[in-house]
Parts: sequence; C-alpha cells; structure tokens
Amino acid sequence: MEARADRGKTKRTYRGTGYWVLQIGACAVIGLACLAAGGFLLFAPDSVTCPAGGCDDNAGGGLLVLLIGIGLIITMVVVIRLFVRSTKEQRAVYAWAIMQQYWADGPAGPLNVPTGVAQDARTLQVAAQARRGELSRKEIDRLQALRPDVPYPGRLPSYFEDGKRT
Repeated sequence: MEARADRGKTKRTYRGTGYWVLQIGACAVIGLACLAAGGFLLFAPDSVTCPAGGCDDNAGGGLLVLLIGIGLIITMVVVIRLFVRSTKEQRAVYAWAIMQQYWADGPAGPLNVPTGVAQDARTLQVAAQARRGELSRKEIDRLQALRPDVPYPGRLPSYFEDGKRT
C-alpha cells in the first residue's frame, strides 16, 4: 500500500504536450472545416444554399470562410515547424511560459481576455524569450508565481549560475 501511495506523489515534469497537440489539432480541424465550408458556399448553386430564394449572393461569405481556412492551415504549418525545430525542453518551456500567463486565474478566467491582442503579442514574446533561454531570474520567478503548482520545466539558464544576469 505504501508503495502505491508513494507513486502517486511523484513530482511530474511539465512537458507542454497538451498545449502543442491542442494548437496543431485545432488549426487542422477548424482549418479543414473552413476550407470545406468555404468551398461549398463558394461553388454550390443558389438552389442548394438558398432553396427558398430571395437570398443574397453567398460567394462573398464562402470566400471569407475559405480564406480563414487557408490562414489556419498556414498557421498549423508554422506551429508544426516551431515544434519540430525545438528541443523537448524548449517546447516545454515555451508552452509553460504561455500557460503560466494564460491560466493564472484558472480555466474560467485567463489573464489575457480583457486586454486583447496586445497582451497576446506580449505573451508570445515572453514565450519566445523563454524558448531561447533569455528570461531573467526575476521574470521566471514572476511567471512561476502566477501558477506555483506548475514548476519551471527546464534547466535554469547558465547565466544564473555564474551570477551575470538577474
């Protein structure tokens, strides 16, 4: 019994796998759905898209949905390239930095909702710095304080050991 209790208390290392799977999967599923729906709206005859008649032309909406799908597929390719070009630790640190900022208030209230695009850009900038190992100790501590239950997943950068950067 004690061995079983000890196994449950082992400290798990944050890998960020869920973040990457969600990003790639969402881009793929929604992108393909938009491509299909946009193509349908763009090329379907009016008798199919508006059987009662009297509808406006649906080609503009079809084109818009098609362009959204193309944008999501391009985003998916960019995310996959970032994933493949990163080491396991870089992927974990990148995802950790984003999730620390995003979920600090819990799943019902992420930090970046009220502030919008500017905060999202800042979140991605911080994550890119974390991936490159350029965060200061103060910044890592600030991020860790947002969600103390999820420890920093990587090795602290070497400049912390020699005291050159704080």
